[in-house]
Amino acid sequence: MHVIALDVGTSVIKSVRFDETGAVIAQASQRSPTESASGVDPGEVWAAACSVLARVANSSGELAGIVVTGQGDGLWRIDADGRPLASYQWNSTKAANVVRRWERDGTIEDHFRASGTVLWPGTSAALWVWLNEVDPEEAGRTAAFFTAKDWIGFKLAGRVATDVTDATIPFLDPATGEYSQAAFDRLGCSALSSMAPQVLMPGEELGRLVESAAEATKLPAGTSVYVGCLDGAAMLSGLGLNQVGESMAILGTTVAAVAISDQLPLQQEPSGAVLRLGPGRYYRIMAANSGTSTLEWFLESHGYEGKDRYNRYWSDYADSTGHLLMLPYLAGERAPFLEPAATGAYVGVTPRTTVADFARATVEGISFALRLGLEAVGGASGSLVLTGGGAQRPEWCQLVADVTGRVVEVDAGGESSLRGVASLVPGFASLAGQRGQSRATYRPGPSAGPLEARYQEFLRTLLAFRELWRQHGEI
Repeated sequence: MHVIALDVGTSVIKSVRFDETGAVIAQASQRSPTESASGVDPGEVWAAACSVLARVANSSGELAGIVVTGQGDGLWRIDADGRPLASYQWNSTKAANVVRRWERDGTIEDHFRASGTVLWPGTSAALWVWLNEVDPEEAGRTAAFFTAKDWIGFKLAGRVATDVTDATIPFLDPATGEYSQAAFDRLGCSALSSMAPQVLMPGEELGRLVESAAEATKLPAGTSVYVGCLDGAAMLSGLGLNQVGESMAILGTTVAAVAISDQLPLQQEPSGAVLRLGPGRYYRIMAANSGTSTLEWFLESHGYEGKDRYNRYWSDYADSTGHLLMLPYLAGERAPFLEPAATGAYVGVTPRTTVADFARATVEGISFALRLGLEAVGGASGSLVLTGGGAQRPEWCQLVADVTGRVVEVDAGGESSLRGVASLVPGFASLAGQRGQSRATYRPGPSAGPLEARYQEFLRTLLAFRELWRQHGEI
């Protein structure tokens, strides 16, 4: 028996076909459609998903089911006829002014005290308020909303639903697992309560593959489609992390620090977000906007092209003197501090500064942002499990070990989210925690001391810039 897992990522959409032992039978991937000024086109995302699914469809072996994970948050919409409407991703900044208003009137803190989550511009609530203000007619066409993976699930099985992890932000009560009407009302989204998707548990059957989807994906009609979960929650399962206090870091489009908790942080300083995993079990996350997307911006802006661009980049990194600092906040920031007006900055530029210096500062800045999140989420000691696209580079894994001062265990296979979500399908539970030979270990080296000093300089610089960003945001 086989299972197909699909990951609808911000940068890449990928699918893997596993057998019951966890062996990879087939896999495919392609770049995700990007968000434009008018939003992201869900139809293009569906077409890309169909393409990668079709490329794993023809392997021999009976198919037990399909399950989907992917990026969370954002505002993905359909109309009353099930047709896609312009949608927005988790890293959209269009609703920045809405969030600033919520900061001023106390809504951000009130919502945190009830939910454990600090809202940012890319949440469905902020984007809905923004859309109603700028184009109420377009907002009025909305019949249902959900996340990217749920849009694909709708196209596969014809059912509007989500899972408890993706439903948590921003309208679920994480303590009860039920929608909170008070949350809808608090955030000015009362109209959305009637459009909210049904909340299911990961691993439930969503439905059967409909004829139109079967034709588009080349998969058998009637195949079971199962409810997945947020990609970060899928990674926990894929890496075998399920105990309170265990932590994980993701070097992806976003860099994220995650810890498993049995307590809601309602009395703490507002920061980060909380997802419900189950009764009394929570996923505490500090997901920064600055991740591999910041590195990709640097590569594209400085002529790193072709298949060997990463090799050339890391070669330049090694040649740098390391005197430059970067604040990697190209798209504002949401955790561990909220600042929609944050921007990127290089500090310390002199006539001697080279492209290699900019290269080094960029990846160090992203790594410093990751450490900041780890310290805020409570995962500041013990070994650290590292996953995500950036973890495929040994140089970056060593840098994370040096920056955090922790032993880093790497999911070098890069399939943790797909393995984790596949383990939800009945008969495939053994896929959870299968790291095996893909594990690699990195320990802090000689660079850890100098990087500690640079991290402290990063914190001082960040503190100064936060005041400038606040002033800029007011202007």
